[in-house]
Amino acid sequence: MYSLAQHPDIQATCHEEIDELLRFRETDDILWEDLSHLPYLSMCIKEALRLHSPVPFIQRQLTQDTDLDGFLAPKGMLVNIFLYNIHHNPTVWEDSLEFSPREIH
Repeated sequence: MYSLAQHPDIQATCHEEIDELLRFRETDDILWEDLSHLPYLSMCIKEALRLHSPVPFIQRQLTQDTDLDGFLAPKGMLVNIFLYNIHHNPTVWEDSLEFSPREIH
């Protein structure tokens, strides 16, 4: 909601997509099966989760010895993966700090 409020043009596109979906309905209820018919809204939700990740990091325990960029991490070691760093990495995301819904392949 925060990102859409900051970008009225993107918000308007989402609104148009929803209006089109509900145009001939008697109710404004959006059903689970409707989500696949809202691709732009889905991109906006995914982009908002990338930009404002609700989970800052995840932790995993290695099940085998693993080479991590030349460092041998032994089996059993706990590894932290900082999602914020991945989601804001400028080598992966062009304009990594900007809200920019796009299709991901």
